[in-house]
Formats: sequence, C-alpha cells, structure tokens
Amino acid sequence: MGNAVELAGVDLAWMSERNATAMAFGHLEGRRLTVTAVLTGLTGLAAVSRELLDRPGLAGVAIDAPLIITNVSGQRDCERALSREYGARKASCHASNLGLYPDPASASLSDQLLGAGFEHLKPAGCRWQIECYPHPAIIELFDLPERLSYKKGTVRQRREGQVKLCEMLATLADAPVLALDLNGADLPGPDRIDALSGNKGDVAN
Repeated sequence: MGNAVELAGVDLAWMSERNATAMAFGHLEGRRLTVTAVLTGLTGLAAVSRELLDRPGLAGVAIDAPLIITNVSGQRDCERALSREYGARKASCHASNLGLYPDPASASLSDQLLGAGFEHLKPAGCRWQIECYPHPAIIELFDLPERLSYKKGTVRQRREGQVKLCEMLATLADAPVLALDLNGADLPGPDRIDALSGNKGDVAN
C-alpha cells in the first residue's frame, strides 16, 4: 500500500458500557480509503481500547462521542456552534455535560488514547484523535437538505433511512475527492435491514 496511513472510526456506546460498540479500520493512500476490518459487538471500554491500542501502526482515530467534557451544565461550545450551523437542517447536538454524564466512557477512552500519544490537536509527528458527528458529515457528503433519519423516527422511517444510507455509501466508491473502497465488506441490503427488531438503537452493521 506504499505510504498508506492506518485510520480507525469508532461508533462508541459512550453512555453505557452495556451497549455494543462498532469500529472500522482502513488504509488511506492518496485519495482512496480502503476498509481493512469491521468489528461489531464490542462491549465494555476495555475491549474497545484494546482494539485501538494494540495496533501500533494506527495513525488516527475518529470517534462518534464527546471526548472532552468540562462544563457542569448546558452544552459545550462546539455543540452550540454546530447547532447554530445545522439546527435548521435537523442536525443539532444534544447536550453533553458533567451533570448529565459525570463519568462518561468516551472521555475515559480519550484519556487512554492521549496517554498512548493520540493528541487532540496533532503536533508534527504525533498520532491524533478527533470527535466526529455523523449527521452533519452525511449532510455535507451527499448534499442533503436535512438530517437523514436512520436512527430516529418511526420503525419505518429508521429502516428507510438505513437503506438510503447504505445506497449513498455505495456511491462513494467513485467519489472524486476521497473514494471509499469497501474491499469486499458487505453493506446490508433492504431484506437484512427489514429483519431488524425496530429498537431505537438497532442499526444494521
């Protein structure tokens, strides 16, 4: 893969260690990101951190969860800013604060990554970690008028949203800025998505 950089994306069950976390790994080379592994059903902070810290070549981690929470109440500055930009498109943020989440697993994971050299603002030569919020990213990637409802709404709306999301992700194979090579990984089809239980946290892997 030449000078490929190894990256990870984490859909973290940060509010409860009883819920399952999923993550994907890939190599970024030039304008192509090639998926190399997809892990699902990881339970507990120890299992999540082990998968990340046991990969010495990992250069960067993007995590869908709040990584730094210092405010006692209300929203963080980044949440307010994002809500101002995307609130009208139904992609504003929930509040993250120490009153609601006094000991979030996401912040603990971030501290472990920081101890292993994954910086929040990457100095030259350092590995990095970033907090991401998928809804605005999906809006921008696919030029959508508003948030895609794949985790909220009725069961039917969530299923339709998940089918649409998979269809859109498949189109990234030919994206001019950054192409996504699934490398044999299967996106769930409508039949598999329709077979889900319909629970609000139920998203096809």
